[in-house]
Amino acid sequence: MKFARFLFKPRWQSKDVATRRGAVTELNDAELIGALPAIARNDSDAGVRLAALRRLNQYEAWRERSTGDADGSLRETARAAYLAMFIGGSADRPPLERRIAELDTLSGEEIERVVAQASELSLRSAALERATRPSLLADVASTDADAKLRLIALSRINDLDALMRVAERTRKTDKVVSRLARDRAEAGRIAAGDAATIEARARSLCERVEALLSRPRSERADELAAIDTAWQPIDGKAPKQLAERFESTRSFLRQDTEEAAAERSRLRELRTRLEQALAATEADSSTLEALAAEAGSGLAAATLQTPERERVEALLVRLTQRVAQRAVQDTAAAQAAHAAAEVAAEEEGSRAEARLEALAAKARFDAALERAAADKEKQREQHQALKRDLDQLVIELEQQLEGGDLAHAVATQARIANLLEGLPTIARHDKRLANAEARFAELKRWQRWSGNERRKQLCEAIEALPGLGLHPDAVATRVREARTEWQQLDARDGEAEARASAGLGRRFQALCAQALKPAQGYFAKRDEVRKSNQQEIETLIAATEALAADGSDLAALAKQRRVASDALRDLDSVDPRERKTLAQRLKDVLARIDARLDEQAAAVEAAKRRLIGEAERLATAADAAAAAREVRDLQARWKAAGNGRRRTDEAQWKEFRGHCDAVFGKLDSARREREAADNASREQALAVLADWEQLSADSADALAAQRRELEQRWSALNLRDRELDKRWQLQRDRLDAAQQQVHKQRRDGVFRDALARLALCEAREAGTQDDAAAKAAWDALGDAAAGPLSTTLQSRFDSAGSAEASAGQDEARRELLVTLEFLGGVETPEEDKARRMDLQVRRLSQRMSGTEQRAARDELLQCLQQWTRFGALPRDEAQDWQARFRRAFEAALAQAG
Repeated sequence: MKFARFLFKPRWQSKDVATRRGAVTELNDAELIGALPAIARNDSDAGVRLAALRRLNQYEAWRERSTGDADGSLRETARAAYLAMFIGGSADRPPLERRIAELDTLSGEEIERVVAQASELSLRSAALERATRPSLLADVASTDADAKLRLIALSRINDLDALMRVAERTRKTDKVVSRLARDRAEAGRIAAGDAATIEARARSLCERVEALLSRPRSERADELAAIDTAWQPIDGKAPKQLAERFESTRSFLRQDTEEAAAERSRLRELRTRLEQALAATEADSSTLEALAAEAGSGLAAATLQTPERERVEALLVRLTQRVAQRAVQDTAAAQAAHAAAEVAAEEEGSRAEARLEALAAKARFDAALERAAADKEKQREQHQALKRDLDQLVIELEQQLEGGDLAHAVATQARIANLLEGLPTIARHDKRLANAEARFAELKRWQRWSGNERRKQLCEAIEALPGLGLHPDAVATRVREARTEWQQLDARDGEAEARASAGLGRRFQALCAQALKPAQGYFAKRDEVRKSNQQEIETLIAATEALAADGSDLAALAKQRRVASDALRDLDSVDPRERKTLAQRLKDVLARIDARLDEQAAAVEAAKRRLIGEAERLATAADAAAAAREVRDLQARWKAAGNGRRRTDEAQWKEFRGHCDAVFGKLDSARREREAADNASREQALAVLADWEQLSADSADALAAQRRELEQRWSALNLRDRELDKRWQLQRDRLDAAQQQVHKQRRDGVFRDALARLALCEAREAGTQDDAAAKAAWDALGDAAAGPLSTTLQSRFDSAGSAEASAGQDEARRELLVTLEFLGGVETPEEDKARRMDLQVRRLSQRMSGTEQRAARDELLQCLQQWTRFGALPRDEAQDWQARFRRAFEAALAQAG
């Protein structure tokens, strides 16, 4: 019947908000599940909409409600759920491309949340590109675990101070980010014309270009190109002194290339050949002419103006003069030969006598000459050997100088100096040696100059340390690094240069002491803390040694071992000079503890081995019950035996448990019978519960009989399952509640039917429904229960078509409405509050006098009959009267229960 369906509509369609919310939260009705999206959008109550959203728990539903719902609190909840699914691993979330597009709809705070919490790198990267808060970008660039995100965040930072903070924070954790941040900050300051930054950049580039002087030429090109690129932004902005310093070094390096070295080598070879030709007294004229032509071609091909070129040009002039002299000498020689032939004949006679006398003198002279020649030959061989060694060292020196290997060149120069001590003074004037020494001296001057410049920079850096606000440990580290570099410079330049820069050295040491002075308090406090920590560790060692010597409390000994191990790992908190000693003492005491624990583990292993033997014996015993009791005793003794080595314990326990299981296995048949009985009882209980769930609350008589039967069946089971007992009680409570609801609906059916008929009467009287439709609706309600109320309703319906508003009934109506509002606990309008007060006084008086009170439902039935009897309402006031009556009557009916 339609009226019945109206009374028993689904709970999720109830007018009561709490009922709807509970149904949406708990019920699994298919129709409800299908209606959840509509409920989430359209229900009038925010709590019901939220319950529907939670049941759906769908990405699109949360997203749509996060902006489209009218309730602010629900929008916040939906937004939080949407973001959680957006960031997390929800199964129904859309593809990554869609979510990246949705980033444009998020607020700044939500974007930052995605950056911090999203699990997908691409999503975090896209969110980071949309983030704007500088502190967030700096945190990601400094601390994020992903290197790519750190670089993306760094690229978004434009504030120079923020870039410097990132550079400092990542100095030890991410060298790449630190360097890029520092470079960008410096580039920004240089572009802004910051004089200090420009000077620092220029000084750094000067040091880099000067450092190339000591590197081989083959390794200079790439670094030199990088230095040129770095110099371009400050070209014309750098201080004049630094610019000149850079340009002079750069010009030298431009000339000191591989091509220039090759050209100098060719010119030196040509110079050597020219010197040899000039030294030879019997060289052929044609050979000299060919060598002169070759030298001319070599000079024409040379592109650099070098000392070697000048020397070759000078030798070429001398060679040309030699060739010209030879040509003149050859002509004069021909003429002199003819004249000499004529004189020779005349002098032949006188020379014969002189020859005889000279022969005797020559014999004496030859003997003395042979002795002198032998001595000279010996000395010459020694000098030649030394000269060969010298030539070889000069070649090595040239190669080292060409390669820029100044460190080895210094050693080679020292060896050359030793060799020159054993050679004639003329050996020192060897041109090749002189050229090499000149080149060596030039590089040494450059090295000395660059070293002193670097020393000045170290002094300036140490002098600036107090103003940087660094941690004392950072100050000490920088001072230590500067001192190490200073010592390296002294070692490289040698003792003489170190003495020459003693003034700078004294200034440097004074500045180091000045930089460390503010940190002395910190270091003193740290020393105190380290001493305190050392005393604690020594106390711990003493206590551990005493405990190890006793060895009775093995649990405490194991605990103390963990404490000692932690102390060994934390030795960084003591004086570094004492760490080695303390570490050895801790290792010794740990070794003693391990030995004692090993003894205990061996004793435990032996005890458990005996228990395994007893368990193995019981596994074959005939009396299973007695064996089981003894095994339980063995298990207790096993537990009391304590713990040994973990692997041994696990292996022994596995063996022991196998024997125990064999004993308990003999009792399995009885256990299986009990389990079978319990399972049977459980199946019967489940069947009773299933039958109970099929009970309907509509038929009271049949329900009572079925209920008694099921309760008897349940009592006969003697079930010991608490979960099933709980289900049984829950089903009983639900059935009781359903019966009460059906009973209430039946009791309220008379009133609902009467109200529906009254509504038809009022609609017909107001003219909002024609007679035919009203009569059809009246007939559809069926036959009313016999009684005065039905008679009154029928009479009013029959006369409704021609009824006029009854006059003089307002006061009675007001009295009736006040009565209903009192019964329902509804607020009475201001104009009738006096009547409400009078009614309350009358009722109080009646109760105090002992007058019998009517039942609430009887009084409601009488009120409804009286309201119907009042007849038609004035049309201009009918709606207000009807609304007040309905509100009061519904409340009174609800109070009646």
